[in-house]
Amino acid sequence: MLYRLKYRLIALGVPIFVFILYISINISIQFPPILGQYAAPPGLAVGPANNIANLINNGISLAAQGNYKGAISLYDKVLGMDPNNIKALYSKAKALILLGNYNGAIPYYDKVLSLDPNNIGALYNKANALAKLGNYNGAIPFYDRVIGMDPNNRGALYNKANALAKLGNYNGAISHYDKILSINSSDTKAAKGKADIQAKLGKQQVGANNIQFPTNNIQLPIPSSGSGSISSVPTPGVSVKSSSNTATAPDQPLD
Repeated sequence: MLYRLKYRLIALGVPIFVFILYISINISIQFPPILGQYAAPPGLAVGPANNIANLINNGISLAAQGNYKGAISLYDKVLGMDPNNIKALYSKAKALILLGNYNGAIPYYDKVLSLDPNNIGALYNKANALAKLGNYNGAIPFYDRVIGMDPNNRGALYNKANALAKLGNYNGAISHYDKILSINSSDTKAAKGKADIQAKLGKQQVGANNIQFPTNNIQLPIPSSGSGSISSVPTPGVSVKSSSNTATAPDQPLD
């Protein structure tokens, strides 16, 4: 009696065991275990790529709040994982510019341009950094590249005009102010820049016509080297406001 009951239990247990094994295999395939972490919400990937994206987005949020140093620390973490991440390189460069560290920003724009030679934002902002450092001759070729890709880019036209004025190329500056005014006749900054140069040139001409040469040996005073500068023409600059890769106000970096 016990012998028969034993074999009946064995016969009944085999299919049950097979059924349980089948269910276990299917569950493990459909729902793999999460090792050492919580499951990600639907639609959110788990892994290094997602960490990089989060770090960059958090850095951009900090920068928008004016916490540029905090943003840079997050961009540095990204660059530690991915040294060629263009968005992190560009964002760090822009944060450095907004901190006034123009020398520090330029190598990051150079790195972006080595990876993406036609990155209009990096070209424009590198030109701005060079101009802020007083290197107008170095800035102009980068403004030219921006204008070559976007002929109506007000920022590049305006800042190039300012750089030309700083170098004493007043006719070149006026032609660029005129280009801006042909796009938008009510552009007050371009109109003022042009008027300031014309006033300066007018004063120089009037002054030359009124020079009285002395009849004795007294020499005329030599103007100082700074007397030819145009202090009223705004210098190229950068504000804390971010923008896009389209034509923008001259003092705004591109995204």
